[in-house]
Amino acid sequence: MSDSFSLHRAVVPLVRTPESDDAPIEFLGTAFYVDDQRTAMTAKHVVDGWSPGEVSVLQQLGNGTTIGVPVTRIWESGVHDIAVLDLAPFDQACPLELAQGPYPMNVHVATLEYSRSHPLQGAAARRLLKVVGSFRRGNIVRTYRAPWPGGGAEVETLELSYPALQGASGAAVFEERSTQVVGMVLGNVESTAQPALTLRASLSGTDYEERTYHLPFGLAISWLHLRIALEAARQAGVNA
Repeated sequence: MSDSFSLHRAVVPLVRTPESDDAPIEFLGTAFYVDDQRTAMTAKHVVDGWSPGEVSVLQQLGNGTTIGVPVTRIWESGVHDIAVLDLAPFDQACPLELAQGPYPMNVHVATLEYSRSHPLQGAAARRLLKVVGSFRRGNIVRTYRAPWPGGGAEVETLELSYPALQGASGAAVFEERSTQVVGMVLGNVESTAQPALTLRASLSGTDYEERTYHLPFGLAISWLHLRIALEAARQAGVNA
């Protein structure tokens, strides 16, 4: 799967389509097909609170037309921020493969995400979504095992050299040459360097100045947890 059009059929935008024709379509996040043309994965917080009948992924046909592929079932991990989606069949989808072992930190990885997607403006266009994919390339800065921010179970975490924008949650982090999925984007972590933000104060006639950088690094959950979650979903009947 080397061409970008095939990749766009593997990694897709996830949307909520309201029943009312007066309500605009809502962009939720990013998802990716895995193993077959009826199964996708995303972050649990992306679909939390929505029922399957409200959620679809968008697929682009060869003629440029975009169609919605309905989500028929949502399985959510009880331990990690992972959801597995049961989809209506779409024979042009290009599923990715989960990695089966760890990758070194200097390996080149990439992410396709749809953080810049947004509903079109105007009454006639309110049911349409402008889909904007962004391709990011970098490497794994470090890996570690720690409780995820906000608490919960320990997670095998990948820290990426590029940030995750709002809407990138659920995007696959894949090794460029093989396109095997080594992780899934869930959020960011912030690091600080000097100098950037400048803080100035004066106390007792003495001026003080402090400068800091705040650098975001994308956080992804490891392929290991994705594989365990996918197996649990299969056992629960998701496209078993």
